[in-house]
Amino acid sequence: MVAAPYGTCTLSLLLTCLDDALIYEGALLPIGVVMTQTTLAVKKRTETVPVRFEVEVPENLPPGSRVWLTGSSSALGSWKSAGVRMEHVAGTLWVREVRLRKNALVFFKATLGSWEWVEQNPKGEEINDREVIAREPMTVHFKVDRWADGKHREALSTRDPHVMDLGVFGKKTTGFEHKVLVHLPPNYSEIEDHHYPIVYMLDGENIFDCATAFMGNAWDADQIHDKLLEEKKIRPFIIAAVYHVNQRDDLYTPTKDPMFGGGNLEKTARLVMKEIDPVLRERFRVEEGPEATGVIGSSLGGLAAFHLGWSHPEYFGIVGAMSPSLWWSDHWTLKMVKRDKSPPMNQRIWLDMGTHESEMLIHPVREVMDLADILAEKGCNVALEIDENARHNEAAWKKRLPIVFQWMFGDKPGRK
Repeated sequence: MVAAPYGTCTLSLLLTCLDDALIYEGALLPIGVVMTQTTLAVKKRTETVPVRFEVEVPENLPPGSRVWLTGSSSALGSWKSAGVRMEHVAGTLWVREVRLRKNALVFFKATLGSWEWVEQNPKGEEINDREVIAREPMTVHFKVDRWADGKHREALSTRDPHVMDLGVFGKKTTGFEHKVLVHLPPNYSEIEDHHYPIVYMLDGENIFDCATAFMGNAWDADQIHDKLLEEKKIRPFIIAAVYHVNQRDDLYTPTKDPMFGGGNLEKTARLVMKEIDPVLRERFRVEEGPEATGVIGSSLGGLAAFHLGWSHPEYFGIVGAMSPSLWWSDHWTLKMVKRDKSPPMNQRIWLDMGTHESEMLIHPVREVMDLADILAEKGCNVALEIDENARHNEAAWKKRLPIVFQWMFGDKPGRK
């Protein structure tokens, strides 16, 4: 990640297109910077190439076991634990040939048919996703050091005691019970007359606790806030984490997708604005006004955060849309923003994307850059971060969260 100097200059992102892969220098576009970008003509490709996967596995497989491949491509089962079954050749060697989209980045792992039997490193730890870009027919040979032991273990809670459980909300609004967790600044009780900004964080299961976070990877937002505060890099604020209760496709999307349905984001808006927020403001010293109220989300939560701010600028004055799923409903968000003729809103909007988030590397990066360009042309206050090699996962969003917090409530030029 490269930070560009703040100013009124025009900043370009350097991009080079190799087939559908992307090589570039990432840059942070501060608030108010007018953005330009290299025009890229990219052909939509449907060509596939054969890829032979060969894996050497540990001896003495459990009786009746078979080896499976799973990965980000539909040809590998789209991350189903039993994606495609491999064939036993001899000894410890298993093989499988599939056709992958040419020049697409594909992530993959081996399993014994379930995530309780996924491959691990020699120490028994989770490994990073393997990856391949199939530019031509090829063979991918890899070795599994060991398997997970097949036992399902409940993750231990890592939630700090000072993170409060505010109870559940939303039964009448969304039809579901959304738990809300609240983190107060460490000095909250010491300064009785001070009021604090508030940031609503979507996908609340992932924000504070490994026991509830996806794949056990929590963002540790409370610890990040407190560390930045101790280093005097931010002013203190309240964090409210709102659970998604496995209804992301429905409650985090602004319009219906022909394949996935959804389109009930306004229920989430009512949940936050009409149910949760009044309770928080009654119980805690929350600063008034949209300039002191933020919302953060990632993936579909990033899409939701953007639209909550776009539809309710009088409420959410600071938006953190991390890796927003702009593909939703045939790229409806970009089309909607282009059509919107209303005057620029007095908001600050953060957008970001990693370069390893999709099979087609260039597409999500280009799309978030297009959105940032359109917003800037409309006079919106927007910042864009392109994170080199970052993937679409909790670890990447946790890594960028300190930057987002500093952008929201830091003291650097142009960030207020």
